[in-house]
Amino acid sequence: MCVLSAFAEYILMSPSECYEPFMNVMMSQIQLSKLVIEFLTDSPDASYEDLLNHLQTAVPLKGQTASFTEDDLLRHSQWIVDQVLYAVLFFGASCLFILHILHIVGMIQSRDDSNLSPTR
Repeated sequence: MCVLSAFAEYILMSPSECYEPFMNVMMSQIQLSKLVIEFLTDSPDASYEDLLNHLQTAVPLKGQTASFTEDDLLRHSQWIVDQVLYAVLFFGASCLFILHILHIVGMIQSRDDSNLSPTR
C-alpha cells in the first residue's frame, strides 16, 4: 500500500499488529472496489446478481477469511462509488460507467423508470 503526503510517498509492506485490523478493512475495500470496477468494465450489461456471483466466487486476499458477500457490497457501496467518481474526475473515465454502478448497486433506478430517485 502506498500513502502519499505533501512531503513523501510511503510504501507500507505490512502493518504493525496494532494497525492490522484497520489495514484489513481498508485492503478489503480496495479489493472489493477493484473487483466491482473490473467486472463492470468487462461486463457492462451485467445484472446485480451477476455482480454478486462474481464477488462470491472471487479468490480472497491474503488475510481475508472468506469471499465477499452482498452485505460487504452494500456496506462499502458508498466508498466504491467515491472511488469511481475519483476516477471520473481525475482520469476522465466514462460518466456512463458511474451511472451503471449507481444503478447496479441500487442507488438509482433505471432510465426506463419514471425518475432516477434513490431506491435505498
